[in-house]
Amino acid sequence: MNEQSGLFTPGGHLNDEACAMWVDALNEGREHELPAELKLHTDTCLSCKQRILTIHRLTNTSINHTLHRTPNHAFFALPVITRNHYRVAAVLLILLVVGISLIYTFSGRNKHQQNLFAEYFTPYPDILTVKSGQGLTSHDSLFQAGLIAYTDANYDTAISIFTKLNALNPKDDTLGFYLANSLLASGRDHGMAIQLLEFIIRGGSPFAGHAQWYLALAWIRMDKKSEAADVLKRIVATPNPYQGKATELLKAIN
Repeated sequence: MNEQSGLFTPGGHLNDEACAMWVDALNEGREHELPAELKLHTDTCLSCKQRILTIHRLTNTSINHTLHRTPNHAFFALPVITRNHYRVAAVLLILLVVGISLIYTFSGRNKHQQNLFAEYFTPYPDILTVKSGQGLTSHDSLFQAGLIAYTDANYDTAISIFTKLNALNPKDDTLGFYLANSLLASGRDHGMAIQLLEFIIRGGSPFAGHAQWYLALAWIRMDKKSEAADVLKRIVATPNPYQGKATELLKAIN
């Protein structure tokens, strides 16, 4: 086979021009005029023959079909198509393959991030009710009901209660912290959870160190690896109860 003829790919298969020549020859009934090397290759290469048929299916815009003899004396139907049709179909085929590859790549990456979130996320415990020797003030009774729902993993109820209270007192960092945890645990409104956690960190709340850890997890839940890595690096670099886990998670996302 003369691969220097300009009709073959480096891998030894028919290139676009050669396939177009075959399509034209089949449409016009002049297979006998094709170069001998093309006919010989198509006699023995099922891959190239199937490629021609694939292009046929992608460009099947004509209703006039004619039976043409293939190099191995079998018969198949091809529409009347031009080289432009062939080239458009080739581009569409390439885009389809690339698109499928990207879907698998990004879905695989997203699945990895979600698995990491599920592995490392545990809602922060209700330390207020557990410590309650001092008890809650009267106006905190609704908050206590929210904490009970939160401890029971009834996050929808907890979110409903915490959201109403947060609207009345948006600067309450304790309330905001448990609301952010409820949102992350339920899978709802990660953006709001991030806003709440960033506010807690900026305010220097007693929950600030914990909020950093949950902020990193929130970014992972949203598949924002760069943002998560930045937060994890800050945790590792300063005293924080989550330093060990942050170091592990940082390695896992890189």
